[in-house]
Amino acid sequence: MGPPVEERKHVSVFQKQFLIVFATILIPTLFLLCLQLSRTAQDARSRLEASGQDSLTHIAGNFDLLLNQLNQISLQISLQAGISDMLRNPFEQSPYEISQNKELLRSWLKTNPLYYSMYLNIWQNGKVLTTGEGIYESDQFFDRAVLDNLISASSGPVSAKPVMRTLPDPPGVDVITLGRPVPVTQQDALGFLVINFRKDLFLQTLQNVSPDPSSRLLVYDALNQPVTEALQGFDEASAIRLIHSGPNASSIVKVGGERFLLTGRSLPASGWTIGQLIPYEKYYAERMQEGLVRAGWILAAVLLLGGAAAYFFASLLYHPWRQLALRLQSHLKQGSVQEKDAYTMVNSAIHHVLALLRKNEPIIRDHLVRDLLLEPLQDERERAERLREAGISFLYGHYAVLVIEEEPTGTRAAFSSQSLYLFSVAEKELQARFLTAGTILERCRFAFLLNLAAGQWDEERKAELAATIRMIRETVRVSMQTELSFYVSGIQPLSDAANAYEQVKRMMAYRSLLPYAEIYFAAGETESGSFPYPAAYQRLLLHAVLAEDRVLVQKHLNEFFVRYLEKPDYPYPQLQQMILMLMSHVLGSLGQEGYDIGPLMDKVQLLQLQHCHNRKDLQEQLLFQLNQIIAFLEETRTRHNAYSDIVQQAIRFMTSHYAEPLSISDIAASLNISHSHLSRVFKAEVGKSPLDYLTETRLNESKRLLMDKSLPLKEIGMQVGYQDVQTFIRSFKKLEGTTPGEFRKREMNHS
Repeated sequence: MGPPVEERKHVSVFQKQFLIVFATILIPTLFLLCLQLSRTAQDARSRLEASGQDSLTHIAGNFDLLLNQLNQISLQISLQAGISDMLRNPFEQSPYEISQNKELLRSWLKTNPLYYSMYLNIWQNGKVLTTGEGIYESDQFFDRAVLDNLISASSGPVSAKPVMRTLPDPPGVDVITLGRPVPVTQQDALGFLVINFRKDLFLQTLQNVSPDPSSRLLVYDALNQPVTEALQGFDEASAIRLIHSGPNASSIVKVGGERFLLTGRSLPASGWTIGQLIPYEKYYAERMQEGLVRAGWILAAVLLLGGAAAYFFASLLYHPWRQLALRLQSHLKQGSVQEKDAYTMVNSAIHHVLALLRKNEPIIRDHLVRDLLLEPLQDERERAERLREAGISFLYGHYAVLVIEEEPTGTRAAFSSQSLYLFSVAEKELQARFLTAGTILERCRFAFLLNLAAGQWDEERKAELAATIRMIRETVRVSMQTELSFYVSGIQPLSDAANAYEQVKRMMAYRSLLPYAEIYFAAGETESGSFPYPAAYQRLLLHAVLAEDRVLVQKHLNEFFVRYLEKPDYPYPQLQQMILMLMSHVLGSLGQEGYDIGPLMDKVQLLQLQHCHNRKDLQEQLLFQLNQIIAFLEETRTRHNAYSDIVQQAIRFMTSHYAEPLSISDIAASLNISHSHLSRVFKAEVGKSPLDYLTETRLNESKRLLMDKSLPLKEIGMQVGYQDVQTFIRSFKKLEGTTPGEFRKREMNHS
């Protein structure tokens, strides 16, 4: 019966840990053993090279010794009385004396079997004395060419370099020829001594003195001719180039399928080159076998001790997993405990925790950014720790708060369904260009922290932000037909992020007073201060509304915006309050005039003015509400169909007699009714008293007359019913908010 599943898995995990530890020990050991074997191979070659160089040194010494023997022979021959006398006085030599000198030279040949023959060239009489054939005339000497070459190659007392050649007589004899001027003791030579060595005995001598009899000797003369027997398949030219390349040059070469170590050296004194082919295979194999045996013992010891150490450490490594598995068993499903070993259980638990962290990381990051904006954290270490835990990595110490708000173009349900998409679009584009982290504040409002260097918030960086925002705006406009507004605070430390967000919220609260912009950057606006209340514009707007003159209403409203809202010095809270008071006064004045403004209050909602997106939107909303009031007045009058006969007669009378000093009693007398009845009926139908209507008629006519610069104010006043010019000026200013002279000047400048 096999072991249970858990036990098999336990052994498998343990084996993995055992193999890891064992491999950790074994791999460096194998590397070191390979390194040791490599060093053994290098050491084997180095020793073989050193042995070859020692052997060559010994051979070179013996070769130099042979050359020194030539010098000694030359010296001794020069000191012989008969030879010396023959060189000095060759013409006085008798045949007997010449024969004696020949025998003397032959006696030297017998002293050493290396010597094959000798020539003595006597320069004074042009004779050549040989040890074999006797004496020759120089020009008839059989070896004349070699003799001339040796003489020409000699320089003063210096001998020519030895060369290898085959004698012409007797043919087929290989010799090594050396030559030297004689006598040695004189500055000027009188002759030239040539000695021919037997090549076979010469090479045998060199081979015999070689310390390594198993090696093959290579000898090349001064002309790089091989002196030793040529080897089949061996590149002589390459060998010579290698030997001449350096004093300790060596190489592994193949000769007849066998590998040899080639070493050699040049002999400057003779110009010859010697080399040696040392058998490499056997020596290398012996050294490597010794190294392999040594490495095998080391490896066996490491396998034994390393296996024990690996088992011990693997047990230590597996023990914590086993302990964790025992603790996790109570938290796992009953079925999974039997199917998982310790390692697998712990590994699954860790991956489960990591998956939960990755899944909740956006939520954690969202909550952290929200906390930083709403609840400032004063502890620097706490802020850094919470940022690190949320996976947020910032480089700089300053931040700007960017708030994005969706403009209401649909229902609140639509806001809820598309908020996540809008947030993801903005986050993707911003993170591509800025270090940022964001949060969803409300269903239609998002906020981002933009990490910036202290001096980085310049025009170039703002332009880059503007380009990014244009991309976000275009994306949501095309895909969702949605408009977004963007508000950016000033740059501040992270500890002041909440203050930066408050700065943005104040800007958003007064956005109806701001001109339209792609991005609203927070400025140092003042929230305290005072300025004169626009009572004149209040009266002008009220009179234009009561006169139901839409063109005049728009004109006065434009002037009001230019005068007050385009001046950045005025505090926004007071401006917003002033606009609400202005509209409230217009509505209140209608109530005072006797109109029932209850239905109008449902249409004209003043609080909607605070939700305008910008200054242009506010101006359009104000104009729309004022036009609604005018429409209400028009509707009220239409509802009463037309004025009564009394009112129509009163209007005609005032239109015809406005230039006269009229009173309410004069108008009522022309209609044969009381002035109180006229006032009650006229105000109920027209919305103003008869005298107010008369004043407006007079002043409207005066405006026409003021366009004529030739008419003085006094005459204009008299033409419209004012006997006193000061009364005319006061009435005009009360209704229009300006004096007649200022009105004329302004209108003339505009025209």
